[in-house]
Amino acid sequence: MDSEKLILFTEYMENGSIREKIVDNPLKEATALKYTFQTTQGLHFLHHYKEGRIVHRDIKCDNLLLTSNDDVKLADFGLAHKLGIDNESTMMSQFAPSGFAGTVAHAAPQVLFGTPHSCRADIW
Repeated sequence: MDSEKLILFTEYMENGSIREKIVDNPLKEATALKYTFQTTQGLHFLHHYKEGRIVHRDIKCDNLLLTSNDDVKLADFGLAHKLGIDNESTMMSQFAPSGFAGTVAHAAPQVLFGTPHSCRADIW
């Protein structure tokens, strides 16, 4: 197995994504705050992981899944990248001819244009 590949196994998220939840009904303020807090906790873990900082690069409601207890879990790490020693990513996507793969509407300009970026790209 290639040591540069990361494989994640997660539990089944029976409540779907936040996107699915908000299609018919807006979130109550307390629920929105809970989801925001839990999302930032997950990002903080990734951005300060002891083995090397990880930038997700595709944070959106479709990639925030809900457990049976309605807790948020980050999903879809297909574009995630471990940052280099300088804590910047110099990797351009190998999936799109333009150098970009992901969701344009949610991408930080640095990710979109393939320029070096840091964990701050997840907060864009």
